[in-house]
Amino acid sequence: MVTRRLRTRNVSLLERWHRERREADASLNPAHVIERCRQHITDLCRKHSITVTFDNDLMRGKAFRLRRAMSVPPIRSRWTYATALHELGHLMMPCEASHRRVTRHGHTACGECEVQAWQWAKANSVVGWSAEMQSNLEDALPSYLRHAQGDAAWQIHAMANTPLARRKAQLERAKRRTFK
Repeated sequence: MVTRRLRTRNVSLLERWHRERREADASLNPAHVIERCRQHITDLCRKHSITVTFDNDLMRGKAFRLRRAMSVPPIRSRWTYATALHELGHLMMPCEASHRRVTRHGHTACGECEVQAWQWAKANSVVGWSAEMQSNLEDALPSYLRHAQGDAAWQIHAMANTPLARRKAQLERAKRRTFK
């Protein structure tokens, strides 16, 4: 009799745990989050008179400053949401005259602008900056190191968490410990 009660109690606790877990998962439903991300991009584009094209064939986005337009992959994940935010960052914070632009193979890039666009994306995300979004940044940003100089290059290293940035931080920590 006692054993049966314990089993019944354990089963009901387990069932309750599963039910609570399902309810919690429903409140954090990825489809709901992604829909919120889509709506956020659409609202920002409408508010700032930016034309957005969702292109299934794109892996990365592209901002067209003069046309106030951007082409991005459809928002199906936090990764693609980060891409869209980043491209919006280019349009919201255009390149300044003091920036160093580099043209290679018909493509002009600016390290400072890349850093600013990612900073804008991080600051304006409505769902919080996730590991998936950071992974997108870390995948894309280092490719602009050849276009950056001085502080912009170090900002790229730091934001993208490159091995060089980790080593520099390690040396700075060691230096602070040594001189205390």
